[in-house]
Amino acid sequence: MSTSAQLEQRRWINTGWLLALVSAALFALRPVLVKLVYAEGVDSTSLLAWRMLFSAPIYLLMLALLLSSKRQRSRITRNAVLASAAVGVVGYFGASWFDLLGLQYVSAQLGRMILYTYPGFVVLIGVIFMAQRIESKTILALALTYAGVAVIFAHDLGYLGDAVVRGALLISAASLCFACYLVFSKRLVETLGSRLFTCIALLSASAVIIFFAASQGLLGSAQLPAAR
Repeated sequence: MSTSAQLEQRRWINTGWLLALVSAALFALRPVLVKLVYAEGVDSTSLLAWRMLFSAPIYLLMLALLLSSKRQRSRITRNAVLASAAVGVVGYFGASWFDLLGLQYVSAQLGRMILYTYPGFVVLIGVIFMAQRIESKTILALALTYAGVAVIFAHDLGYLGDAVVRGALLISAASLCFACYLVFSKRLVETLGSRLFTCIALLSASAVIIFFAASQGLLGSAQLPAAR
């Protein structure tokens, strides 16, 4: 490999690390922002529905652009679309909804730590459904992870009370949904491509949560908080 090619490869690797760090930082900031929104009296379902309402038009435009390509259209099959929709509802709607519900009862720190235990569920799904074996280093890593969660959980339990248990269970459900999304989306991404899969999955989840919120009368009653 030439020097210029090595430099180009290194540049892409460094860019990847930078984007990963920014992504992790923004993901960690999310529960803090959610707590601020909750302080204004917004409920979790309305918050998620409005989030989907803002993002759905962008993904509709992306989907339209993708479908203008004959190559992209040739990827589409009925089974792949239905499976992508189901995975999207679980991953985008299920994980986000349980996460937002759980954050009503636990601290932002505990919420992120529990959500980040999704690799444990990924391993469990692999063992149950794919006959994968667990390596000893994986067991050690999971043990350290759950030990850290237990420390923060005990702190929150003493400070916030029994509601922490409910919040922890809800966010654990979010973690499980996200793990299912990661495991079962892999083959669909290979079939449809990442962009087409993401559009179908997110738009399907958006349709479900927007319909659910509208049926509860939450979107029509949403109001901006009064100025202080």
